[in-house]
Amino acid sequence: MERDSLLQTLVGAVLGHSNEHRKQCEQQLKELEKHQGFTAYLLDLLSESDPVVRLAAAIVFRIRVGRCWVPQGGSGGRAAANDLGAILDQEKTLIKTKLIESLLKVSKDHKLRAQLTLALSSILNNEKWSEIEDIIKSLLSDVNNTDHLYVGLMVLFEYSKCYRWSDKMPNEGANPVLESIATEIFPYVENIAKQLLSQDTLLSDEMLYMILKIYKYVTYSDIPLYLVDNPTNLGNWCQLHLNIINAPLPKIVIELDPADRPLHPRIKAIKHSFGNLERMLRLHAATGRKKDFKFAQVYMSAIVPDIVNSYYKVIEQWSSKQLWLSEASVFHLTNFLELLLDSEGWTLIKDQLDAILRLLIIPTLSASETSIELYGDDPEDYIRRYLDIGRFWSTADIGADNFIFRLSSKRFDASVNLLLAAVSDIFNKRAANRNDLEAAKHAEAAIRILSTISTSLEKNSSPVKGQLDKIAHTFIVPELLQDTISNTPWLTARACDFFACAIINYPDQSVVQDVFQGIAYCAQQADHLPIQIKAFDALGQLVPEPYVAAQVAPQAPQLMNTLLELSKKFESEILNDVMDIIVENFPANLEPYANELSSNLVAQFMKLAGEILENSSNSGMSYEISEPSGSSEIDIEKESQATGVLVTLSTLVKSMSHNPEVATNLAHSLKGVLEFILENAMVEFLASAIELMKIIVDTGKTVLPVIWELYDICLGSFQTYGFDYFDAFEMFFEAIINHGFIKEDIKMDSPRVQGLFQICLKIIGNADDSVNTYDAEIAFSLIELSILALGERIRSSIPGLMSQTFDIFKRMENNDVFDGEMLDHLLVLRVFFACIYIDASASLQVLASNQFLPSFYKLWIKNSEDFRSVHGCKLQILASGAILFNSSALSFVPKEYVSETVDLLLDNLEALPGAIRARDALLTDGNPRAASDYTEGAYYDDFNDDAELEASKITPLENVDAGTTAVHSIVTLQSNDPQHFQAVFGYISDKQKDFLQRISQRQ
Repeated sequence: MERDSLLQTLVGAVLGHSNEHRKQCEQQLKELEKHQGFTAYLLDLLSESDPVVRLAAAIVFRIRVGRCWVPQGGSGGRAAANDLGAILDQEKTLIKTKLIESLLKVSKDHKLRAQLTLALSSILNNEKWSEIEDIIKSLLSDVNNTDHLYVGLMVLFEYSKCYRWSDKMPNEGANPVLESIATEIFPYVENIAKQLLSQDTLLSDEMLYMILKIYKYVTYSDIPLYLVDNPTNLGNWCQLHLNIINAPLPKIVIELDPADRPLHPRIKAIKHSFGNLERMLRLHAATGRKKDFKFAQVYMSAIVPDIVNSYYKVIEQWSSKQLWLSEASVFHLTNFLELLLDSEGWTLIKDQLDAILRLLIIPTLSASETSIELYGDDPEDYIRRYLDIGRFWSTADIGADNFIFRLSSKRFDASVNLLLAAVSDIFNKRAANRNDLEAAKHAEAAIRILSTISTSLEKNSSPVKGQLDKIAHTFIVPELLQDTISNTPWLTARACDFFACAIINYPDQSVVQDVFQGIAYCAQQADHLPIQIKAFDALGQLVPEPYVAAQVAPQAPQLMNTLLELSKKFESEILNDVMDIIVENFPANLEPYANELSSNLVAQFMKLAGEILENSSNSGMSYEISEPSGSSEIDIEKESQATGVLVTLSTLVKSMSHNPEVATNLAHSLKGVLEFILENAMVEFLASAIELMKIIVDTGKTVLPVIWELYDICLGSFQTYGFDYFDAFEMFFEAIINHGFIKEDIKMDSPRVQGLFQICLKIIGNADDSVNTYDAEIAFSLIELSILALGERIRSSIPGLMSQTFDIFKRMENNDVFDGEMLDHLLVLRVFFACIYIDASASLQVLASNQFLPSFYKLWIKNSEDFRSVHGCKLQILASGAILFNSSALSFVPKEYVSETVDLLLDNLEALPGAIRARDALLTDGNPRAASDYTEGAYYDDFNDDAELEASKITPLENVDAGTTAVHSIVTLQSNDPQHFQAVFGYISDKQKDFLQRISQRQ
């Protein structure tokens, strides 16, 4: 292809005027990529005069390096024969040389530089570039060449970021790359930093910012010996951080609008100065890690006191507005002080607590001109920024909240009087002059502090124990009234938030009534979205109060409609949570409106899910100007709200389980949602959808036709994505087995039964050492449950199923797949037990023909006591009984194992009552030891988490009285066939005879 055509193809693939044009150019580009040398040639094009060509070349270069530096399916430098686009070793060497040269050429072009540094990052992450440190040192040693310094720092930044994790070098004690950077390169960087701090240029600030990021990455996982063994080096670096914090801001920064300042590299450098000092304390000095002990000693004793003294001056200047700090800087400063609360650094701040509270914490938590303006201009953003309890942003108020929480938790006795005095002072000033705007701003801080410490105020040592409701009634309830809404609505929103978040007991019902009336009034403020949202949030927390429940119950349908309409305007988990609370607490009131409510929730979900799916399908072409950034914050919010809608629908179905007709109608209305999720492989909602289907089946204790249709779609998903999420389907498949397969009209040859068996057998059929043990465990369990549910209807398939299972078992044994923990022999034994229960003769014949019966019994005896759950006892009783009471089956058992079979039967019969009591006690009280005659229920105590899950599971043997059945068979055998009885039970011990006599007498 001639040069001009090549350039047109390159530009068209990246910046084509239409999708069709771009795709055509992409196909042509793929052919060009097969030519070795093409990737290196792209760097030559960065010298072209046309800026569009340069950008296109840089983008394609970045993508080529990212995709093809390591050939697909391999990890070496030589391309596989079928990977013609891979970059070969000889071209890689040329690319690395040209890449550094190109970075020097384009260092002042942000767009080109960004693409090349991403390519550099891909190279560093895919191979060890042994010459890179020499290149960096050469560039950084040229102190009079700004371009060399800038590119040297840029390359060092990418290099340190790549190796910042300690596990990057898995077989080394320390990270040798970071140790080398600190020892060999840090001296260069220190000298450069000193020079940069005296310069007030944008470039010098950018380089300072990079230096601090480099320091962050080099100290990310571990502290290099360069800093640990030489306290002077550590002190110099920490002093550099403090010097950057304390240096006067350049005039150009001061003249910027405060909203734009955080984007300036000097402000970013200051933020990272605070962040690095705080992170070193958090990760390496305040954690007590053994390997950081030496560093922690030096940092806490020699460095932290200087930092604290410097921070006190910063706080004073910031409080008096002599100094401007970004939100993130204040966050890290506050976090640093917070970490000292629970360490030996406590002595450095305990005498300054009052000053910290009044100069830093309260101003940070108070309303500001910025927050008040945001309330009026963008109420939705105000809610997300200031009232979303789940946010984890690095903002100043979050840092202050964290400080107050840890202070009240860890140093309650030393701080409670200071906290209460500060809060009381603010509330009194507010009460004295309700027209004072500054007092109202500070009242926001007081409410936030009171909310944060509410739990601690109920401690026995609290001077206001049991009085929080009265405090709230006196100082916060007035903020719910119209006067406050009219003048300072943001304060009303904060008051509603207090009642949504604080933990309050209400012994005085008059207080509850006033709080409810205030919250109910706020919930009607349609012109004030933050107030309305937080009022509903508070209402959800008040519902457990009998007075509130009585007021809300008649209004539950109207309330749900209001919440649904509100959620269409504002996507929030808060509203989902409140709807879930209303549905859970007032099912009888909502029952006449359940179908309408379900339809509205379905419509809401479909709107959100449709938007998410559309955004996903439109995201990104093959060649993009920037790296894909993953889900946007908006999509994440939509996913969160849509998940909340599914949770509310689940609650609605459960709450209507007492009315089969309503529950059936709900299932039909939900079909569209569930089909949409399954057919579009919306895996972010898969777990919620499957849980919802399980709830529909379990509540009705039957599989409705609509659920069978959805089950068919689930089976079909295993043609595409299902195997990747097999564990997510487990609970639904279990429900289908327990309530569907157990029905007499479901036969073994049904496509629905065959489909599940095929999926499970495929998972365990590839029984090599890479088998997913968790999926295999589930597959074995589903096969076992299916056999038990189908019962006699599967009898004709038992020989084939036993043979297939045995073959899989042998392959697993040969490949050492059984690890004894997640995947053990008991899983296969359980399938064998189930087959034996259905057709003992056919099952034992398979084991005998494979000379496996002795080994089978050895495994059974070995694992029997580990399977003493209720289900386990029942299954062993049924399997051993099926052998002993059937002459044909018994003929396959070696004589020496007949008595072992009897022992297994009697042992499990004896253990079953205790297992039942222990299970019931566990489900009732969470403690199996609550059962009398506890010893036989030990299974549930020894394996607490697994046992609780096992105890709560329903199985096809749930309604099978295995014990009574076995005893009846023993008595019948003794009466009708004494000879057979004598052959089986004639040699048992005296203790077993006594036990057998006792249980026989109960018949």
